[in-house]
Amino acid sequence: QKVTLNDRAGILTRASFLVATSDSEATTPTERGLIIGTKLGCQVWAPEAPAALQDAPEFVLFDKAPGESTRDALIRTTSTNDVCYGCHFRTDFMGFPLENYDGFGRYRTDEDGVAIDPSVDESLLGAITDANELGTIVANSDIIQKCYVKTWFKEAFLRSYPKPELDTLGNAPFDGDGFTIFPATEDDCELNRLKARFKQQNGDLIELLNDLVDSPALHYRKL
Repeated sequence: QKVTLNDRAGILTRASFLVATSDSEATTPTERGLIIGTKLGCQVWAPEAPAALQDAPEFVLFDKAPGESTRDALIRTTSTNDVCYGCHFRTDFMGFPLENYDGFGRYRTDEDGVAIDPSVDESLLGAITDANELGTIVANSDIIQKCYVKTWFKEAFLRSYPKPELDTLGNAPFDGDGFTIFPATEDDCELNRLKARFKQQNGDLIELLNDLVDSPALHYRKL
């Protein structure tokens, strides 16, 4: 019998994703947001704090106090300096809307008696109310859609592209909106055309595959 799951919307709220982005004791909003940004959005972000930062005296390890939520503990420990918060703002604020799901992917409204607030006033994807809205925003995001098209293009035509130069913290250069700036490639014009077509087709995968088959990248090769 078909059922309606009001607290589930898309792959981000499926147990497989939620469990894979949690550890044995608690959820990890940083990891969840990192996966959304790097795998779904093709962003180039440092997977962890570099050794130089970890050795700095102002570096604070994550430590959740009694009666404190994971969200509050993360904000408290990462906002101690701009360097930490600069990275954690990107990842954590895309992971917080998924805090209604524990490490096993079970829906919850509190964490050890502390009420969960899944909303964020600002993130790289804008204001987000909860996990359901996060899924909708991700699905309609230009950055996510462009990454999806680029990934299909790379896999279909066996392309490899130069990676952005990383700074000392392991991050790539980013634009005024906080998104990665990638080096220009000879495929950019065709990628932009395919991305525009994908958006016009409302994200239709079959139409994208048809466009890939019709693409000059399939029929012509630079000698």
